[in-house]
Amino acid sequence: MSIFRKTSGHSTVSTLRKTLTVLGCLFFLFSFIFPFYYAHWISALSPLGGGDWSTYYWSYKADEHYVNALSQLHVSQFWFSDYWLNNYEFVFDIQSVLIPMFVVQLLTLALGLVSIRFDRRNLLLLPFLFSLVIAVLMTYVGQRISGDVLAISTVYQMGYYLVYPSLAMFLFAFLLREVTRNRERARAETEALGLSHL
Repeated sequence: MSIFRKTSGHSTVSTLRKTLTVLGCLFFLFSFIFPFYYAHWISALSPLGGGDWSTYYWSYKADEHYVNALSQLHVSQFWFSDYWLNNYEFVFDIQSVLIPMFVVQLLTLALGLVSIRFDRRNLLLLPFLFSLVIAVLMTYVGQRISGDVLAISTVYQMGYYLVYPSLAMFLFAFLLREVTRNRERARAETEALGLSHL
């Protein structure tokens, strides 16, 4: 009966840990898909005498919307190397952050998915740490863009806010694993001490 309880309890905890990790991966995936920042500017010095533009930012792309003085909308999308390696005005010297952000996002998703299958301490800790790094990088990029004196409004978007629930899910999965392992270790030591006294 005792062995059945241990197996049942371990299975329940393992299922809960995997569920938390899957939720962390899903939150992080949506964080990756949605833009993490938005900025809006107005220019009186455009070729047609005025206008405004706005940009949505991802780690791997930017969508720029420009409305000229004649109220004509022009939309430009910049992807991967066009976004990272060319010096567009909307980038604000953040190119050096975008490529590492993209790579760390991919690693976070990959390690999160791998940690569902393999129960290793480092595999659960790394997605949490990488999510934390992504939150810091997104905050830095937002601060750099919002520091532009011509920006009339800047705001973090859904992609930024979804990093935090994923961070929490990865942390809870890691802590659940650590608490469970420590209890199992303590129980084994107690049983070993009990047997040695017999």
